[in-house]
Amino acid sequence: MTLLIEPGQHVMLHLYDATKPFTPFYYTDDTIQFLIRLYHTGKFSTYLRNAKIGERIRVRGPYGNFKYKHNSFQNIIMFSMGSGITAMYPISKSIIDNELEETRIHFIGCFLNILQIPLKKELQILSDYWNFKCALYISELQNEVHDLHGINIKPGRLNKESVHQILEGNMNNTTLILICGSNEFNKSVEQWAREMNYKHINVFE
Repeated sequence: MTLLIEPGQHVMLHLYDATKPFTPFYYTDDTIQFLIRLYHTGKFSTYLRNAKIGERIRVRGPYGNFKYKHNSFQNIIMFSMGSGITAMYPISKSIIDNELEETRIHFIGCFLNILQIPLKKELQILSDYWNFKCALYISELQNEVHDLHGINIKPGRLNKESVHQILEGNMNNTTLILICGSNEFNKSVEQWAREMNYKHINVFE
């Protein structure tokens, strides 16, 4: 089986009588990896927690019409919350891996605490490149050690003022904004971006 997935697309995982969408953060022609948080309640989480090695999970898709055209924007600003990072990481990596790309990426992630940041090492590797910078907003930042090389750690929640500060100084006609998080997060960030006359916005539902 060959997997034909574009960066940013998602698939449906079906286990027993439960189906749920997930965005793979890494894939090759014959492998696929997901970042999945298991909740104490919830049918799919319960099934997956109790699944045995060798059980079959059906994959349907991919879905999503987002496609990035090479060098189509000078800047891409990514706003993600929690597991929304899984939509942003493949897009970022595909751009960074392309030596002909001149697009600059500014990744903004929002998390509850340092321990809940997934793909930390992957973000640090991307931050070593000239065209990728990363800022993480931590709403419950304690006194724990957070030496994340190349990553700017900011205490508190992302709000309207911080979004406006991030967006000012960019040309709105040459900047693409990508948003992926909860419904409330998506709606708020999109509204704040449109208030600054940004038109090129893609929200991952």
